[in-house]
Order: sequence, then C-alpha cells, then structure tokens
Amino acid sequence: WVQSGKDPMLAPSALIWGYNTNFGSFGQFCIVQANQVMPKANHLSWAAAAAPSLVGTTAYRMLYGWAGHEMKKDDVVLVWGGSGGLGTQAIQLCKVAGARAVAVVSSDERGEYCVDHGAVGYINRKDFDHWGIAPHWQDLAGQKEWSKGARAFGKAIWDVLGEKRNPDIVFEHPGESTIPTSTFVCETGGMVVICAGTTGFSAGVDLRYHWVRQKRLQGSHGTNDEQAYAYNELVRAGKIDPCLGQVYAFDEIGLAHHEMEAGKDVYGNRVALVGATGIEQTSQPSNAITINTGNAKADKIRNNAARHAANDVLPNLDKWDAAAAYPLDAIEKAGKLGLMGLYAPEEFGGQGLSLAEGIPVFEELGKAEGIYAFSLSMHNIVTFAVCGFGQDSFKAKWGPLLTSGQALGAFDLTEPQSGSDAANMHTIATINEDGSYTISGKKAWVSLAGTAGLYAVVCKTSTEPGYKDMAMVAIPGDTPGLSFGDPYEMISSPFLPLADMTLDNVTVPAENVILPPGKGLSGALFAIDIARTSIAAGCCGLMSAALDHALAYTRDRQMFGKSTFSKQGIRWSLADVATDLEASRLLYKSASEKLGTSEGTLMAAHAKRFAPDAAVKAAGACMQAMGGYGLLKPWAVERLFRLAPIMKVVDGSTEIQRVVIARALEKHAKSLPKATIPSQ
Repeated sequence: WVQSGKDPMLAPSALIWGYNTNFGSFGQFCIVQANQVMPKANHLSWAAAAAPSLVGTTAYRMLYGWAGHEMKKDDVVLVWGGSGGLGTQAIQLCKVAGARAVAVVSSDERGEYCVDHGAVGYINRKDFDHWGIAPHWQDLAGQKEWSKGARAFGKAIWDVLGEKRNPDIVFEHPGESTIPTSTFVCETGGMVVICAGTTGFSAGVDLRYHWVRQKRLQGSHGTNDEQAYAYNELVRAGKIDPCLGQVYAFDEIGLAHHEMEAGKDVYGNRVALVGATGIEQTSQPSNAITINTGNAKADKIRNNAARHAANDVLPNLDKWDAAAAYPLDAIEKAGKLGLMGLYAPEEFGGQGLSLAEGIPVFEELGKAEGIYAFSLSMHNIVTFAVCGFGQDSFKAKWGPLLTSGQALGAFDLTEPQSGSDAANMHTIATINEDGSYTISGKKAWVSLAGTAGLYAVVCKTSTEPGYKDMAMVAIPGDTPGLSFGDPYEMISSPFLPLADMTLDNVTVPAENVILPPGKGLSGALFAIDIARTSIAAGCCGLMSAALDHALAYTRDRQMFGKSTFSKQGIRWSLADVATDLEASRLLYKSASEKLGTSEGTLMAAHAKRFAPDAAVKAAGACMQAMGGYGLLKPWAVERLFRLAPIMKVVDGSTEIQRVVIARALEKHAKSLPKATIPSQ
C-alpha cells in the first residue's frame, strides 16, 4: 500500500489504538518505528515540544490533506474549540498560511486567547441556543426557528470578518451539536472537515445545503509521516506555539483524565511526563488563568498580562537574549491586549485603570521576565504623564501612539553624576522667545535607549542650584541632537537597551512641555513612586515563578526513596519564601492604593525596600532547593537568580529606601512624648 504511493492512513491495516480498536490508547507507551521519531525543537522543553504532537499533526492533515480543499492564503476558516488543543494549532496554521481564522469559543477570555494566537476574531457560542440536530425538514415551524439561529450565527461570522464571507473551510470536531450549523454556514463548494465527535456521533445534515450547494463533508483521522514532519518543521522554526497548558507527573495521569472529564478550564494542551525526574521549567506556566477579584475590567487586563507572559514572553526569552534587541513583535501583541496604556483615559485608547488596578499587571509579567515588566511599567508611566498632564494638541497626537504600543515611552531623570540625588542635575533647558525649549546635557541609565519613540526628560531651566526650576519635557526619538552611547552590558536581559543619552542643543516646541518649571521634580518623584511600587509587584511575580519551579522540582525529585520536598529543611526554606511572597504582595498593593497621597512615597519605599530583598533571597533559596539542576538553564531559576539583584538597584536602591523610611521615622519620633532616660 505504502510502496505504491498511497496514504498510509487510508490503508485497510491502519489502526490507531483506542480509536480503531477497543484496546490501548492513542498515547500508548511502545517501541516506535524510526520514521516516527521527529527532531525536537531546540528552543522548547521536552514537555512543550511534545505537547502539540497529536493535535498539531491532526490539524495539519485536516487543513492540508484533502485535495481540492487545501487551505490557502486569504481563505476563511471557522475553527470550533479555538482555545483547545486542536483549535490553537489550527488557528496558528491559518496564520502561517495567511488565512483568516474565526474561533468559536465558550467565553470572552478564551476568545481573547485565540486572538492572541492569530485568530482575526471570535464568536461566543453561548450567545446562541439553536445547537443540535435540526428539526425534521417537514417541521416547518421548527425549521424556521432553527434556521433563524443558524443565520444569526452566520451573520456573526460576517461581523468578525467585516464583510459578507462564509467559511471556505469549517474545522470541526464537536460533531452532533454543531455539524448541522457548520454545513449551513460553509461556503458553496467549501469543506467541513471533522476529526471527532465530542458532543455525539448522530450528526444530521440537511442535504439541501450539502448537495445543492456542493459542499464537502470530509472525515479526517490522525496524520501521515509527510504531514507530521511538515507540521513539526513549523514548530522547530518557531512559527507554531505548542500552547502548553498543563504538565502532569506520571502518577497524576489519573488526575488528568478526571480533570478532563470534569471540564477543568485549561487552555491549549496537557502533557504527562513518562520516566522524567522532574517537570522541566522552560515550559510555559498554565494558560488556565482565571484571575477574578470582582473587578471585571481590571481582571480582564490582568488575565491578558498573564497570557502575554505565558505565550509571548516566556517561550521567546532565549531568542530575545541572543538577538540582543528589544522585542517589538511582543510589544505589538501587548498593545492589542491593552497593556500599553493601563492608566491612560479611554479617549486616547487607554484602559482608564487606577494605579491600584493597573500595577498588579507587573506581577503577572514578572513571572516571565522582570526586566521586560520593568520596561512596560516605565512606558506606562510616560503614557500616564503624557495623557494626564500633557497639552491637548500633544496628547491628541501621542496618546493613541503610546497606548497602542506603536510608540514606546522612556522616562529620563538620572544623570551620570546623580543617581538618587535628583536635584544635582546638569541638564539645562533654555526657554526661547516662542516658548520652545533647547536642551543640552547627558542622561544615564536610559531604558529603551534608541528604541523609544518618546523620551520624557527632566531638566533644569536655569543654572541656579536647586530643584524649583525643573521641568519635564517630551522629546521624540528622531529629534536632531539626540544621541545614545553603546548599550550597557548587564548580568541579565541584554534585549533591553540601557545606555547614556546625550542632548546637544535639542529643540522641541512649547507643546512638548509636560510639566512646566517648578513642577518637574515633584512630577518626577511621583513617577518614581509608581515605578518603585511596580518593581515590587514584578518582584512578586519573580518570587512566584521561582517558588513554582522549586516546588514542582522538589515534589518529583526522588532522594533516599522520598521526594526532596518531604525533607524538613527544604520544606521550611520554601515556606519562608511563601511568607515573604505574601508579605511583599500586601506591601505593593497597599502602596499602590496610597500613591498620590501623603503616604504614597513612604509606602512605595517600604514595598521597594522589602520586595527586591525578598526576591533575591527567594531566588537563592529556590535554586538551592533544586541542587545542581537549579544552576542549569533548562530549569529557569538561574535566570531569576540573575534578575533579582537588578530589582534592588533600579529606580532607587534598597539603601535609599531605608533613607526614606528613616526620615519618616525621624519625623514620627519628634512627635512622641519625651522618654525617661536613666541617668548615666
């Protein structure tokens, strides 16, 4: 059969355990043929590389395996179950081919997850109630009611596409509940291709829509070698995200089956480890992210941040570091998720969140990469300043660019001779007769150096000592006279360009003034308070990630016949990390609620003093708990160990926070009654 060039999957002898037989299972452990062993994607862990091997190859066959209806550029593909294992792979295959995938899902959160992975939009199936086998064709009233629902569903597809186009291909697997609708909405001459029947097998088809409009109803099962290898090459090339939703240890396979039967909310694919000593930590954290604090808008954005961290940041860190270039493709995705204008008003494309609502976003981003989280926090501060305090004409131009991520914002206060001593500033602006500013000087530790579209620069407007003449001015990145030095070489995250900035007679119009002379320093210090609190939030993400890595590893690592986690020393060490994490979380959340008040600076100092120290301690403890493997890149904690010390320094070192706290204590001490001191 095979030697004659025919498809092995169509051979009479082709059997898949658990499908074509009443014994075994699809994932049965067995010896395989050499041709079935495909090369692993080097940038993925074993768990992540294995995750889509069943559903991805199946999806590839469904979309490319049927002559006359192979997916092509500009095709419209309706994908049922878009956030599941099959659906996530189908959507990405559509994106690679230049086709337009419309996902069908059960919630808006799942729909947004599909859009993150390349769908042009989604339909919530819970908005419709006509599902199931259509009434008999002689039941005119029933047919009319069912058709009304099916037509409404078809119109929803048009609404997503922005034009009256029906799906060229319908990617099916629910079966009984959906086949009648799929056949109805499919384009004339199109194909409904199905690989399962998760809602049942008695699917009715109205032949009037199938026969007269010449539609194809195609069954599809498994994959062949050629299709499997073609799909795997897309994964290896980084064009397909495996969408690793959850990893189970071998003894949790029963739990996995139970959770699947119970409908546990896991996005993407589940993987069970066989013969592995520990869960590999380069895999994505679970995509089953359902943060729910009761604040719908803030929860949505925080969920978006968590998915962005899992899907767009974590899998690409090695690639970012190797390129040593800021990931603008990730920023584009962040913009679509609403992460680039957290505090900006909706009129400029922002989310209109309060500081307390927005800052937890950086805890989610910090679980993937603290420096990336830091860069977005500073961008959001600049966006907040422009949209909140900028002049109307300037806000109208730059607000939408910043909130969408089309332009990045950087905040520039520090100079080579002055770190936390902000008043010791040498950058001077001359105010010209027309109100424009001509600025000369040098800034240090400029994030997004040479990459940002807009730099919020704090400068003096006279040569007199002090801070009362300071202003904040926005300088576009392409302004003549603006230049940058070579990027600093730091201990981690080389993708973020940090460098010195030189301003040589840089002139900007009066509309670029965000804060006039006299308000520059107070505005800058408020920005620093927000940044410090955001860094504390990011540290919580770092601690959470490190703790999860260590817990998973010590749970599965066997030593002297028991798990490493059963040892008291390990348990107590990780228990301390958990306590520090909770304390840090309470501190940053309390600080975020007090920002802008008389208590804001002190509470930001408390959070910035405690959380980075706790993060350094946590990263070390988690690395130690994992022994030698904690030092290795595949387990990810070594990266967190390098990141944590940076958090102690940026936007005010922990020592400076102690100075701020001590000043508050000194002030409080003066208000206390005189103490009785024993005579010497």
